[in-house]
Amino acid sequence: MTLEELNSMIESYKALEVCGTLGSGMSLTRDSMRQLIEKELRQKIKEVHKRKIGTKENRGYTYWYTKNPDITRKTELELYLALYRHYYGFDYVSVRSSKKYSVATFAEAYLDKLKVRVARGEKADGTLNHRMAKYNVYLRDTDFGRMDIRKVESSDLEDYYWSINPSANLTRSNLREIKTLIFGAFDMAVKKNLRVIDPRRVSTLDIPCKISEKSETVYTDGERAKIIDECLKRDDVYARIILLLFHMPMRVGEAEALKWDIIGQETRHITICRSMVMKRVGKVMQPVCVDRVKGRTLE
Repeated sequence: MTLEELNSMIESYKALEVCGTLGSGMSLTRDSMRQLIEKELRQKIKEVHKRKIGTKENRGYTYWYTKNPDITRKTELELYLALYRHYYGFDYVSVRSSKKYSVATFAEAYLDKLKVRVARGEKADGTLNHRMAKYNVYLRDTDFGRMDIRKVESSDLEDYYWSINPSANLTRSNLREIKTLIFGAFDMAVKKNLRVIDPRRVSTLDIPCKISEKSETVYTDGERAKIIDECLKRDDVYARIILLLFHMPMRVGEAEALKWDIIGQETRHITICRSMVMKRVGKVMQPVCVDRVKGRTLE
């Protein structure tokens, strides 16, 4: 089978996965087409790829991988398709790209909106910096970023998530940050009345991720009681803040921004509407009190 014939069959197979129908003139079933594609792909890849192709398990999930290039996929067929694209240049994305409607364009629109919210004090600078960093590394100038957002299918998004974490180097937290960026891009497309997929329906639970080295220290009931008893013996602002944080669902920055005008003496309510955040003032990062547009009340 020639490369052109194989390319045509792969396109037809992708169309079958997306819309359940084959192109004109195709009489093969889905299973038979899959088997034929796998056979042809193995032959083509074997000619150029000399590295090991195997499986690994991570947290109960099995995935296919290879090195040089580092590629990880859920199934053997998806791995061979990625290698075929790498070596032979066949790209499903090129025929579905559009700068005006690209995923990256809408991600930039989402980041511009986030900048406005940061300027109004609704979001912290750190949030914007993290999202910008993820955009620059994992979305800008990528094949997925160039895709027309109107033509992105769930399988494309799933392949993208796997492609950015080939060796399980991303932590689950970093992957969630990237997903938030993707969600924002698709939300901006919806606001433009474009028909797009719901990215929140694409699960990443089976993607192997790096175990975070950060350790979370949780106080035992005994330790908590000792800290509270010690704070009750002291009469200073630090002891009161520690007591407040132990008893109220409040962030440290929100506790630092407390003033008497948001504390209801008679209603015994605290209205959380301000927070201390780190912002760049000139060339120095300084703590700044910012107002929150969306507040909440604690009892």
